[in-house]
Amino acid sequence: MRERTVSDEEVDNYGHASHFKRKVQIYDYPADKTEEALTTFKTLSQNSYQNKTLGNAHNGRSTADGMSCDCEENWDTVSGINNACGEYSECINRLTSIECISGTCSCGDDCQNQRFQKKQYAPIAVFETEKKGYGVRAQADIRQDAFIYEYLGEVIDESTFRKRKENYDNQGLEHFYFMMLQKGEFIDATAKGGLGRFCNHSCRPNAYVDKWEVGNKLRMGIFAKREIYKGEEICFDYNVDRYGANPQKCYCGEDNCIGFLGGRTQTDSANILPVPIAEALGSTNAQEQRWVRLMKEQNKSIKASDYSSINEDYVNSLEMRPIADKDEASKVTSALLKTQDYIILRKLIERVSLTKDPEVLKEIVRLRGYQCVANILTMIVLDQEQQQVDVESFTLSVLDMLESWPNSSRNRISSSQIESVLESVKTKLKKIQPIGKKINSLLNSWSKLEISYKIPKSQSVGASNDVDNGHAESSTFQLRDEQKENNAASKISPFRIVDNMLLPEQWRWAVDESTGANYYYNKSQNITQWDLPPGCELLNIEVSEKNRDKKPPIDKSRLELKERQRKQEYERVKKEREREKLRLQREQEQEEQRRTETLKKIIANAEAKQQLLSKRLADEENEGKKRHKKSKRPTREQEWNKLFATVVPNMIKKHESQIGRDNLKHCAKDIVHQLSSKEIKKDTSKKPPKELSSEKKAKVKAFVGPYMEKYLDKWKAKHEKK
Repeated sequence: MRERTVSDEEVDNYGHASHFKRKVQIYDYPADKTEEALTTFKTLSQNSYQNKTLGNAHNGRSTADGMSCDCEENWDTVSGINNACGEYSECINRLTSIECISGTCSCGDDCQNQRFQKKQYAPIAVFETEKKGYGVRAQADIRQDAFIYEYLGEVIDESTFRKRKENYDNQGLEHFYFMMLQKGEFIDATAKGGLGRFCNHSCRPNAYVDKWEVGNKLRMGIFAKREIYKGEEICFDYNVDRYGANPQKCYCGEDNCIGFLGGRTQTDSANILPVPIAEALGSTNAQEQRWVRLMKEQNKSIKASDYSSINEDYVNSLEMRPIADKDEASKVTSALLKTQDYIILRKLIERVSLTKDPEVLKEIVRLRGYQCVANILTMIVLDQEQQQVDVESFTLSVLDMLESWPNSSRNRISSSQIESVLESVKTKLKKIQPIGKKINSLLNSWSKLEISYKIPKSQSVGASNDVDNGHAESSTFQLRDEQKENNAASKISPFRIVDNMLLPEQWRWAVDESTGANYYYNKSQNITQWDLPPGCELLNIEVSEKNRDKKPPIDKSRLELKERQRKQEYERVKKEREREKLRLQREQEQEEQRRTETLKKIIANAEAKQQLLSKRLADEENEGKKRHKKSKRPTREQEWNKLFATVVPNMIKKHESQIGRDNLKHCAKDIVHQLSSKEIKKDTSKKPPKELSSEKKAKVKAFVGPYMEKYLDKWKAKHEKK
């Protein structure tokens, strides 16, 4: 085992990627244990299903039913490979995590977007780790976003998942292999599966799991999160992608290791959302960690649902931003096509609604935006598969979003069948007038758009009389070599024959001018659609040996030039998107700085006001104290009263036995008052001495004696009468 330095990145709250170097372990020497590992479970070449309804994509609609791409065949005459729908293409299916199916797309057979079907796995091997049991390592360098392996197993329903999880726990199984496929459905690779089951957990993974639609089924693939080097162990994050009965100790060894994996608790280092969902929502790892810290500061526990990898509290806390470019648009559209979670759908609809860039909106429409909306409305409103949903608010937000989408033709609208879905929604929610009005407005505006038609030209055959007026009065058609060699087929209208298939009566085919893809129409029934109509028949055409394996002749030099031009265009668009992303980042930084400065000013003003208020209150309090103190200061009369009260009571105390205590107190108070009044009359400003002098005491005594004699005379006279 040795180490190798790799480039990694972390993304902050503003979407800025900070690149850094770190060391990873390279496992060159442990023996290849692949054959040994294969004996520990039953190997599956494809998923097995508990019943045929499980794993279906979009309620069982197959790719042939409307998920064909609009790419063109691109055969390499030397290698015999069809290069259509490759990595550098703008294939609708590839951008939205859908595989092309041979015979149903205009890209031709065996295109480059069939990695699950062709099992185009990366070179991997199983080896024995020190503490984690078996692990998977790369046998060659794997580029970023490359398909590594499919996660295979038994697709089971939720009730079976619960029972098995409990049983495995009771059996003391050390490892668990559950993965959620979609709501209420899980992949169990415990007893049956593929080598992907041996990929271990890491708190800083180099791979991620993504859901793809293949035919009419959903399948889970493991993809490279960054470039993975030969000998490096391949790991993804179990905490958002796999499920176990109880938490287990983590041995990933990363510097940000959370200590445990599995269970319900999501810690401060675990990813809160699966990578594809996080990217679609514009959520970064830094945002997740900041939210987790905030929850911890508030002493709130952070738990994911038992049977979902979505943390609803975190998703609800996210503030949506507009979609920046076409790359983000493909991630959002892909998530809209695949997710069944109402919380996620509501946030994605909000993000699309915030987007005003016409080029980005056009890309959303191109990437089956109308099909996404038709599926969502069917699931949320018509089928009501979600509980606790505000149907009225959600539907209005979807309709508001549709009103902002640009349209130049009815092609995408018609093929998505969204018009019939909206009619059903209007009928079901007929009591909600605003919804009916918006739907009528949309349908009316769409009805004014025209279908864009393009009929292929022929070399020698004139226009057929079977072609309806308004579709191709002057267009021509070229029969394939195989069709020309069959007299019976040549008598049939060429517009009923496509790819060796005979369309039903009244049905014709044409080519969409904007995309180059085939579409089908029935003039008598006023129907236009992308998918083949029911009732098509396979033509029994004899093909000459010379033409049996013939591929379209393409000049190699022209093909190489076209490939170079395509790569150059890809790089140009990529750089343009990067520049646009940087521009948006700068704008976001400036906006954030402006908000920060505004907030600082608001805080400063508030603090200044608070200081003024505090000063005013302090001043008022001090003034009150002064007034209170002043009000408590004794008057001159009170000062004299206090002084005389020190001697007068003692001078008359001898009369208490005769007149009583109360009368004595009354006399003392009256004498003190009279003495004080005399002193004040003499001089109001004169301050009383601290104590009376002997001379002053004598004068007081001289006043007290006559006063008491008079009082005693009156008292005696009063009591003698009684």
